[in-house]
Amino acid sequence: MEMIAVESRQIKAIGHDPETGKAVVEFMPNRQGVSSVYEYDNVPASVVADIINADSPGRQFGATLKYGFQYRKL
Repeated sequence: MEMIAVESRQIKAIGHDPETGKAVVEFMPNRQGVSSVYEYDNVPASVVADIINADSPGRQFGATLKYGFQYRKL
């Protein structure tokens, strides 16, 4: 899965696999320098495209993907 970097204080990169509907979000490193990565299920490609193209990817993530889909920490 290709990860696409975004301009955000919250999100480092996001990727999407259209065959499985899985989206992966890599967050910016915390104060200890550790990034967290989450995988989301059954995500339409349009949701990921909206996050990538948003003026504020972090805000768009919070409004669409963060709580709207089942997820797990990788």
